[in-house]
Amino acid sequence: MERLSFVTNLERIMKNVSKWIGVTLVTAAALSTTACNTLQGAGQDIKSTGKAIEKSAE
Repeated sequence: MERLSFVTNLERIMKNVSKWIGVTLVTAAALSTTACNTLQGAGQDIKSTGKAIEKSAE
């Protein structure tokens, strides 16, 4: 009987771990997508600043 209880508890723990791994992966994906958009915007700002500096140097 004790073995069955151990297996049941182990299955419950594995389900919880799987849920947390899924939540973590979804959160990481969302954050990395946001970071990409932010970095892309920063790159565009730097590019436009460089162009403005080139125009003023002419």
